[in-house]
Amino acid sequence: MSNSPASRSDIPIFGELWQRIQALPKPVLEDSLIFRVFVQALVILGIIATDVAAETQMSFWTVPLSVVGATWSWHRRRKSNVAVKFLLAMAMLVALFAFFGNLFTQLNDTRLVLAELLIQLQVLHSFDLPPPS
Repeated sequence: MSNSPASRSDIPIFGELWQRIQALPKPVLEDSLIFRVFVQALVILGIIATDVAAETQMSFWTVPLSVVGATWSWHRRRKSNVAVKFLLAMAMLVALFAFFGNLFTQLNDTRLVLAELLIQLQVLHSFDLPPPS
């Protein structure tokens, strides 16, 4: 008996599952620029519609930042982006904590606070990158 802890492949259920996961084909990257442009247009439309409905001016910084994120994501889609993904995860946690802070200050009507969180997450998600194939 060895002193090292059991690995995932030593446990029958996990070993079989791990082999199946590794045998899956790698995902194919989507390379349709026109599709991404249409999706970005819908994101912009959603941000502006939420901004108009909430009577805020968030779209002045969120729309350009979302376009920058989508463009950057398109150019970096074939590279390893572990550090960027980590920073995005941290930024999403910061947005979540800011949401909870704002939520406690506006307990009467939380729709605006939730809309702000969703717009912030959408902007951060525009920088998201697929795993390299």
